[in-house]
Amino acid sequence: MLPHSRTYSANPGSNEPGWFDSTTNPWEADIDGWRMMGTGGQPIDDVFKYVEGDDRLEMMENLLRWRCIAPTAPDTLWCYPFQEDDPFVINECPHVYFVGGQPKFETTVIEGPVGQQVTLIAVPKFKETGDMVLLDTDTLGVEVVKFDILEE
Repeated sequence: MLPHSRTYSANPGSNEPGWFDSTTNPWEADIDGWRMMGTGGQPIDDVFKYVEGDDRLEMMENLLRWRCIAPTAPDTLWCYPFQEDDPFVINECPHVYFVGGQPKFETTVIEGPVGQQVTLIAVPKFKETGDMVLLDTDTLGVEVVKFDILEE
């Protein structure tokens, strides 16, 4: 059920900054002057239950243009009820929009209606792909580090 609240680690010492930084889902923040926004992938996955195709980057771009990060909530994507405010409305265009749990790694840069640049990143499921995605916060360049997955 969205939005997910922060999780807290039961590991000793995990409350020290940088050791384990939990966040909400969806998440947005400013890091080094860049506006970041991301989800665990549930909104994109839910949309593709009802539309043809499977172009994840195109759907991410559509969500930004529609200014709604979870267009199927609360109808088919469960979420908490909100009376005053919709937490899924995108009020500020991000510089980076990432979506986790996707079938494969993909990235592109799109241009908004007033010329803003947005880096879209589809982050694959690590357990299935062994791909870890890194974002350079100086340039917004994206690269993948590949790990071998051992099959049991």
